[in-house]
Amino acid sequence: MTRIDGLTLTQAEHAIEAAHPGWHVWHSRDGENTGREYATTTTSDMGGSGTTLDAPSVERIEEAIGQWEWAHEQAEGNAA
Repeated sequence: MTRIDGLTLTQAEHAIEAAHPGWHVWHSRDGENTGREYATTTTSDMGGSGTTLDAPSVERIEEAIGQWEWAHEQAEGNAA
């Protein structure tokens, strides 16, 4: 996990991006999803335009990225 305590929300998002290259981490600023965190990568399971993950907090979005990356590593290992 990336150490994000003491960082602003934007700094924490940038730290997570640095720890997980290929991901863009951002948060909703308006509407019913205000404050939710998102992470987007251009890697797609279906060959489309990419994948976006959703979580209730910046701490949880990094967990979601880690789970997604782990699942993809397992799938790639099984395909080989």
